[in-house]
Parts: sequence; structure tokens; C-alpha cells
Amino acid sequence: MKKEFEKFGILTEEISDEDIDFKKLQDDEDDDNVLATVEDPKIQESLSTVSADDSVKIYMRQIGKIPLLSSEEELDLAKNIKNKKDEFSKNLLVNARDGICLTHDELIDLVNLIKPLIKQGLSPYAIWEIYKNKMPITERTFYNYMELGIMDIASIDLPRKVRYKDRDNKNKRKKTIVRIGREYCDYLNIPEEKRKNVFQIDTVHGFKYNKQRIFTMHNPLREFQFYNLIRDGRAERIIKIFDMYEEYLGSMELFKKIFGLILADRGDEFDMYNMLERSIYNPYKKRCHVYFCDPNRPDQKGSAENNHELLRRILEKGYSDFDKLSNADVALACSHVNSYPRKSLNGNAPIELIEKMVPQELLNKLGIEHLQPEEVVLKPSLLKHAISY
Repeated sequence: MKKEFEKFGILTEEISDEDIDFKKLQDDEDDDNVLATVEDPKIQESLSTVSADDSVKIYMRQIGKIPLLSSEEELDLAKNIKNKKDEFSKNLLVNARDGICLTHDELIDLVNLIKPLIKQGLSPYAIWEIYKNKMPITERTFYNYMELGIMDIASIDLPRKVRYKDRDNKNKRKKTIVRIGREYCDYLNIPEEKRKNVFQIDTVHGFKYNKQRIFTMHNPLREFQFYNLIRDGRAERIIKIFDMYEEYLGSMELFKKIFGLILADRGDEFDMYNMLERSIYNPYKKRCHVYFCDPNRPDQKGSAENNHELLRRILEKGYSDFDKLSNADVALACSHVNSYPRKSLNGNAPIELIEKMVPQELLNKLGIEHLQPEEVVLKPSLLKHAISY
């Protein structure tokens, strides 16, 4: 039998009946006898004070009732796994050796730490980045425990990706806009080093009847996104935002250094690109250069589209009344979204990187604050006055 096990890569060692206390392995239907298998008096005392509905004790009771596999059963399962014919056998073999590596007190402390942060909208990754030196288990182990039902945290509580419906394709006649030298292929001809500092611009909508929108300016390299409230979707509103930023920065040269390269979609609000490029300090000089994505290709500025998902955690699509928003509300959302740690930035928050690129005075004038990760809230409760269920 030992040779058969070794043939399939299973380690074995010789044991005798004397090594096993069969009295301790007796199957007792009384759940409280789970304490009798624990020899340490301190652990016995700790478990005896646990309420009957405690998830950890329930888990210990249930796992203690699962019968061990016989040597013949393990061999059969190993054969099936090696032949890749029985996925169920693989799962059964793994689960037969499962357990938890935390004490009762450690588990309670972990849940008390994580649960409030999950309710604030933080993902497990962000929580592990903030408290990585205090976590007794890995992020992956946390998910495993949650699936076992011993974490008192439901999957529905975790941040989920927003699913978007396809926009209605209405047959509207649009005026012809000449974009010679501004097509996406022209944008790709720019050296890659310069394209790293591009800002992708877009607008986010609330209800269909809402006039107000949120104009966003996104830098993919730093994953930072500026939010600006505009009264409607006219091109003049976007021009005023550009003028405001240039005025706050105090010079055309500084604006050009930061926002000199712009990539937009083909929305009506970006049609007046010549006015977007014109400097308020010298109307005969350009403060930036605007390029456009190909028709129906939002993926060409996909980083901006993806970052909107974090904004939609606060202002849910189909439930957010943008006409109830103020500039202060949008600045607040901007502060929380950009203070959120990103895995793609090695645990850093976008605001940490943008502070090295733009003057702090600009962020102050826009009302954007650098929050501590544990202060971040990415839930509708942040702007609940604008949410209608």
C-alpha cells in the first residue's frame, strides 16, 4: 500500500495503533463534547464561554463530524486526480485537510477591524494595504474564510463592479467637424514618453432629465481624475473649466506643462476644440493640443472609463440626481476617490502622485483634499441627498 501511495506522489510514514488514542476519536452526538477534545485548559475555558450561535464554534462542531478518509479512499482519489478525471475528488481531498489558523480572539479582532471598512466601500486589497503589518492572515485566506461562512461578512457587502447598460443609439444628424491632424492615429504618432502625461476627458451623466453633468479629466499614469460640475452639456461649459484651471495656475506655460495633451471622445461638448486650446493670456497661442478617439471606440481612453466605476460607487447609475449636486459635493467625491489606494499603483493613492505633478494651490482652489485611507468612503451614503431609490 505504501508503494502505491508513493507512486502517486503521496508522502506516508509508518504509524502503529499505539500512536492513536481511539478514545478521543469516538463519535459523540453531543455538540458540547467538542470541548473534550481540547487538552489546553485555557482554550477549554475560552470555548466554553462562546455563545451557541457563534460562527466559529459552529464551524468547529461541523468540521469535527466529517469522517476521515481511509487509506483506500485516499488512494482512489489520488488516482482520479492524477488522471484529471474527477474534479470533485480533488476538492474532496483538499477539503478533508482544511482548517483555520486563527484563535477565537484573533478571528473576532479581525472581523471587528475589517467589517466597518468594508461598509465604507473599501476593498479587501485596500484594507490589507493599510493594515498589512497587523494582518494575521493573507487577503486570499480572508476570502477563503468568508466563503466558509466564518467571517460574518457577506459577499454582497464587498465592492462590486458597476454594470452599465448599452447607451441608446439614436439616429441624430450631427454637423461635420473637421479633425484633420487630430485623429487617434495622429495621437499615436506622438512619442510614448509624452503620451504618458495625457489627460483623457469625458462627462458623466445622472438621470436622463438632469441638466447638470460631471466633467472628468483623467491622467492614466497616475490614475488621478479631476471632477468638475457643469450646468449642462454645452461646449462652452468645458471651455470655461479650461479657462478656470489656467487662471488658477496663473500662466499659459504651467497649464501647457500639466494639461498640454488632451484626448477626448466625439461628444458634442468637445466640438469647439479650437477654443479649448486657446489661452486666456494670449488668444493667439495654444495652451494644449486636443486629439480625438475613433468613432464608437471608448476603449481608446479606457482608463478614464474604468475609473468612473469608483465614482459610480458613490453616485450609482440610475439612482443619482445630478441636479442636486453642488461644486462642494463633487470636490468631496473627488477627494475620496483619489485618496483610495490602488493595487496598480503598488498600494499608493492617485492623490499622492498628482501632488508631485500639480501645485498644491490648484488642489486647494478646487477643494480637493488628501484623505487618510481609512477615512475613504465609496458608498452612496457619502452624497445620500443626491440618491433616489
